[in-house]
Amino acid sequence: MSAFNGTEVYWADDGGGLRAPSSWAVQFWDGGNWVNVGNQSGQPTALNTFNDITFGPVTTSKLRINMQGNGTASVGMIQWVVPSIP
Repeated sequence: MSAFNGTEVYWADDGGGLRAPSSWAVQFWDGGNWVNVGNQSGQPTALNTFNDITFGPVTTSKLRINMQGNGTASVGMIQWVVPSIP
């Protein structure tokens, strides 16, 4: 188990088949369910740059990004960075 309080996601748009998702949320596993971390409304989807997300610390063994497709192209996630709290 590790503690986390933020993440960075880099969404890509190649002008063709890659786009940002229409919505997304960072979730952690609480031992029985996937739970959204922090305030998940309106997560940033700025393209071709890191989108920084901070939240209150969570301790878990599993993190994921739950995303909804945009309906026109594949979702382009280039990099997802999740630093643990030392």
